[in-house]
Amino acid sequence: MEPAEVEQQLERYAAFLRALALDVRISADPTGAGGLLAVQLVRADGVLIGGD
Repeated sequence: MEPAEVEQQLERYAAFLRALALDVRISADPTGAGGLLAVQLVRADGVLIGGD
């Protein structure tokens, strides 16, 4: 799967979780290589639920 396809899938998943009053924070690779550094699941009140 191409990096753009992965990003699109993550955005769809994030939209679903936001509908459940959760937030997904995706930190992109600052080198521009198309990778991800971190994905975090956060409650609406700012409490981190999980992530890497």
